[in-house]
This record gives sequence, structure tokens and C-alpha cells, in this order.
Amino acid sequence: MSKSIKMRMKSPLLLLLPLLLGFVTDAYAGSCAEMEHRYESMPSHADGLIARRGKFSVPSQMFGRFESRACAIVSFHIDGSGGAYDVRVASYHPSQGIGRAAMEALKGYEFTPGDYGNKLFVLMLKYNRFELK
Repeated sequence: MSKSIKMRMKSPLLLLLPLLLGFVTDAYAGSCAEMEHRYESMPSHADGLIARRGKFSVPSQMFGRFESRACAIVSFHIDGSGGAYDVRVASYHPSQGIGRAAMEALKGYEFTPGDYGNKLFVLMLKYNRFELK
């Protein structure tokens, strides 16, 4: 069999690979810029409901060699006293530990108390490894 025939036979599989990977990947987002774009299109941002922010810090070992930004989008519900519950990571960058750090940070957040029912909120947390002073 010639090389071109082998390539043609493989190409349908190569075309399906990204589709298949889309069903088995976790919440890894690719980059903070991609996440910001995705976040803008999500409904029910909780930014305007924040009464007190928790500390979102990321250990340096979670960054890749050339990474300087970390971010995560978390989804959650707000109880009547302004606490977050049923917190889940929707997206993170650059590593899975960022999602865990965001979930931990959300424990320190307080939101405006109210009756939000079963409404799902989202929040994007960002961290810059290098701060200009």
C-alpha cells in the first residue's frame, strides 16, 4: 500500500480525534484569555454580589516554566446568609491545582445575602505570578 493511501485511511481517524477528546477532557481551558472569552458569555456572574473576597493564592510550583497567569472559573449556589455551596470548577489554567486553589479561596468569599433559590452563579478568579510594584 502506498504512503498516500495510508495517509488517506488515517485522516478520518485524525479528524475524529479532537471530537473524541472533547468528550473525555476535564475542565482544562487552554489559556486565561480563552477562559475570559468563555466567561463573558456565561450567565449569572456573581461579581456584583461579592461582599467580601477570599484570598486566591497559587503556589509557584503549579505554574509551567513560562506561565505567569493562573485563573479558574467556578460555579456555585449562594445560600440565604451569603455563603457559597455546591462549588464546582468549570475551567482552570494552567494546572488542576488551580481549580482546587479557587475552590479553597471561595470558602473565604461572602456574597450579598438573599433568596436566590436554586440559581447557579459563576465567578472567575485570576492570579498573576509577577506583580508590578
